Amino acid sequence: MIHSNFAVFAVIAATTTGAIAQSFSGQVESASSQASINGTAEVATVGFLIGDYDPVTNPGGTQTRPGLFGGSGNNPIPTSADFIINTDLQTQPSGGVSLELSTNAGSIRFDGLFVDLLNGSPGSTDLTVRLLYNTFNTINPSFIYPGGTPFEVDVGEVGNVSRAELIQTEPGEGMLIPTADPDVFDFTATIFAELNLTISVALPDSDPVDNEFDALPVVVPLVGQAEVLADGSLRLTIQAVADSDPAVIPIDSEPLPPIPLELPTLGTSTASVLLNLTPESLTVDASVTVNLTILAEPSGCLADWNNDGQVNFFDIVAYLDDYNSQHPSADLAEPFGVFNFFDIVAFLDLYNQGCP
Repeated sequence: MIHSNFAVFAVIAATTTGAIAQSFSGQVESASSQASINGTAEVATVGFLIGDYDPVTNPGGTQTRPGLFGGSGNNPIPTSADFIINTDLQTQPSGGVSLELSTNAGSIRFDGLFVDLLNGSPGSTDLTVRLLYNTFNTINPSFIYPGGTPFEVDVGEVGNVSRAELIQTEPGEGMLIPTADPDVFDFTATIFAELNLTISVALPDSDPVDNEFDALPVVVPLVGQAEVLADGSLRLTIQAVADSDPAVIPIDSEPLPPIPLELPTLGTSTASVLLNLTPESLTVDASVTVNLTILAEPSGCLADWNNDGQVNFFDIVAYLDDYNSQHPSADLAEPFGVFNFFDIVAFLDLYNQGCP
């Protein structure tokens, strides 16, 4: 009885056509795509600063003394410091995506979006040190540094970003909206992704250290346009902004090597001090803006509904599961937006045609 019913469906399907959901696989066209990366990694530390004076090796060096005036010797000044590593890059990214387009159901589904934001071109990072210290004065040169207010020192370029990746972590559904051109559709979608960064930093008088920041969660709203080309391929233009929530990571670390720092005065001279600090926490915050052009080719075979590489009874079962749950991909025949017998007929037509 089951076989005879399928035979009846097949006869009807032979005379029934409809717009079918289609799978595509595409690559980012780097030459016409852009990405903007803005990231901050902030290391919070506590410790002290002290002048670089040494009675034997540097007798003319700077001495630090607590308070506004007076004091003697070279004294440690309680200090906290935030090392702020800033990245601001403009790149031409590479990458790829898998997606499913259903013009009849008005749906688009993104899966496996991957964007290499650097595309093999590392970008530089700059360092700013934000100091907060008690009031102190210096000798050689003589100057007063009132405390209690953060003071920033721009150190300049200290390293580079060698990896920046945006990776989709679960499928994302969206809406496909017809335009005046029957081959062009606007779309909106939301995907969940993670941002992975590698930042190499070399503090003064220190070797470069690679810092891995992996799996920073981001929610990425996508807007764009899909154009069905004459050969059946698809051209996508996508705009997206990905903002990660700041991630605060406690640090259990040994003190850093002393860091030399030149503090400005009102004149041309500077006070030479050494920062002696111990890291306490790391805060990472990043945002990415991308404008992508993607050329996608049809992929897969719709008759193989469960994508196991074979066309058999289990594909019919898989389709009927989607049909019963009214998944948009199972709406294969007019009237679109309604699930009925003709959708089943359209699938059986695909099933009887098989796969190449």
